Amino acid sequence: MSDLEERIRDLEARVESIESHLEAAPGPQLNDELEGLIRRVDPQTQKEMFLVCAYTFEQRHDSPFTTADIRSIWEEARFPSASNLSDVSNRVENDGFLNVVGEENHVEQLQLTRDGLNRIRPDLHED
Repeated sequence: MSDLEERIRDLEARVESIESHLEAAPGPQLNDELEGLIRRVDPQTQKEMFLVCAYTFEQRHDSPFTTADIRSIWEEARFPSASNLSDVSNRVENDGFLNVVGEENHVEQLQLTRDGLNRIRPDLHED
């Protein structure tokens, strides 16, 4: 066997080994809490998806959020991409589900209103 043939066989064996590890490795999984919320709420609109992300952020961080924070959770949830998340945020605010609670470095800090909480988790936040 020539040196070239031996090197090719060695490379083929290494590629096969790598591929078997990739096939066995699980793909990225959603956080159980986020996945459960998505299943329960079954968001159909971008506004509902925004509320799911906002609620998730507030539960994880107990602090105001930005649209960049929402985008991060939006991507984690694997929702279809929103072309303009700021527009979605404005529509959610106009519906009374979101308040601007401050500004930091010219970026609005947002928080769900009581109505927003009731909309996404009525079983936990009834008046």
